[in-house]
Amino acid sequence: MLSPTKVNDFRANWSRNAASEIISLTNFYGAVVPPISVSFPPGTPYVAGTSRAIVTFPDGFDQGVQQGPPQANVQTATEFSGTFPWAVGTHQLKFGVDYRRTSPSVGNSDVYVASSFAFTSVEAGSADLAFIIARDHLSTALNNYSRFAQDTWKATRKLTLIYGLRWEIDTPLASTSSGQPLYTRREFSTRNRSRWCRDLSGIRNSTISVPAWAPPTRSLPKPC
Repeated sequence: MLSPTKVNDFRANWSRNAASEIISLTNFYGAVVPPISVSFPPGTPYVAGTSRAIVTFPDGFDQGVQQGPPQANVQTATEFSGTFPWAVGTHQLKFGVDYRRTSPSVGNSDVYVASSFAFTSVEAGSADLAFIIARDHLSTALNNYSRFAQDTWKATRKLTLIYGLRWEIDTPLASTSSGQPLYTRREFSTRNRSRWCRDLSGIRNSTISVPAWAPPTRSLPKPC
């Protein structure tokens, strides 16, 4: 409290939420669960806590077993807010600012797959095909900025007016992982050559940048 009519209120908050999925084998219906070392052999960089192992069988129906976590997602949020109430006569003024940063991340685990084309290979404990799927973790962030000013005016004993202004801006979701942009851009030629030449006179280039999902043009115009 700065004075009987002025108060400064500042708050900070940080939170973290995590969600993950884990696949494990069980002994339902008399099944025999192999040791963890079978799915994750010692000496390899793959461990049960961060990788996923898949073993497929040659039955023609894409059947198999797997162990490990497919993914582990985390989201953190940081917020700072400040308000400044100020009583002036019959007016209750309030000013404030707020900043929030949300950072969701997707943690896909690495996967290695072993496939057998015949049951003789399964019985021998060997695989006819083995490959690795390496997945990078993706971290993102978005920011929110806001400020406001409002007034509660007690005009009369029976009339109270509340009014104010608020400004907000939300930035687009952006990647914070090095070398992993969320959006890519490519060059494509404009369709309307005359309009392009008129709007961008003096620029001797007939390409513009657009999102990667934009459809390609049917023809390539000549430079102006």
